[in-house]
Amino acid sequence: MQALPKRSAVFSEWVCEEVLEPVTHRHYVFSIPKILRTYFRYNRRLLSGLSRCAYETVKEMMQAIIVDNSVTPGMIVAIQTFGSSDIHWHPHLHCLVTNGCFDKDGTFHPMDILLPSAIIEVFQHKVFRMLLKEGLITEERVKMILSWRHTGFHVHNEGRVVANDMEGRERLARYLIRPPVSLERLTYDRKNQQVFYQGKTQTYTYQPLDFLAYVSLHIPNKGEQIVRYYGWYSNKSRGLRKAVLALSEAKKDKPASPTISPAHEDLTHYQKKCRSAWARLIRKIYEVDPLVCPQCQHTMRIIAFIENDAIIQKILKHLGLWETRSHSPPPSWAYEKTIYADEPAPSLSM
Repeated sequence: MQALPKRSAVFSEWVCEEVLEPVTHRHYVFSIPKILRTYFRYNRRLLSGLSRCAYETVKEMMQAIIVDNSVTPGMIVAIQTFGSSDIHWHPHLHCLVTNGCFDKDGTFHPMDILLPSAIIEVFQHKVFRMLLKEGLITEERVKMILSWRHTGFHVHNEGRVVANDMEGRERLARYLIRPPVSLERLTYDRKNQQVFYQGKTQTYTYQPLDFLAYVSLHIPNKGEQIVRYYGWYSNKSRGLRKAVLALSEAKKDKPASPTISPAHEDLTHYQKKCRSAWARLIRKIYEVDPLVCPQCQHTMRIIAFIENDAIIQKILKHLGLWETRSHSPPPSWAYEKTIYADEPAPSLSM
């Protein structure tokens, strides 16, 4: 099995431990018509509005079912601008949503699956209203799209992860921030100067500069957030709950003197936990246990963490590990022979 990328592994673990509540969640996917995608390509600010439309749709429908405007669901929205089979511009939303909502007291109210047809009707109304407000479309364009047999709006919410399925929750959280390009699908014919990208049903062929242009479309602007948290999972809501919990714990057990050194006062609970879990993260990402002795295969015990440069150098010199031979990369011809090879170009159809 391939090792998990560090970023996605750490993100999924953080989401599951620090954000998600122990309740059932659903995987929502919101898509928009091709005729509207160009507006989001040249104005990426609209992507945040699109994610807000998805959240408001789910929230209002859940509030209508429970008949209580004060309840709120927990929702994580990941903005993806690429498809699952190619790298062309395809803005859509992958969402992790609680299968129910929370009231002001924190009580969770589970509910049945929301009908996709009803979600689409509300979602497309909110998207049209947003684009009309921005002056990007006209009422005539809206009427034209609504007159089609299939408007191009699509919602899928059949994916379900139960509360105790930790592996399923982490797997779905990793999927939310997957990269736009899969290196396993990518090949390059240096002789003919062509890039091949294997899709689900066909192989796409690009000129190198065209391929780079398509990939660059998916680079977020500086400061742009591609993962957003709404409702019960918003930063504000989680911060208020943590503050209330910390205050109640402080009242129960107030220490006579500070137990945390000033150097670590700014660390969060999750950061402190990560410092003690480095070995577990290495096992998870690289699928190798750093605490197993390579000679006797027994578990090693951590004696101390050494951070002083002079002491580290002295120890490595004593072990004969300070000066090691550098491993130069293989020559370009060997790399080309191994990776690119003079093989016939992949077929354009499966």
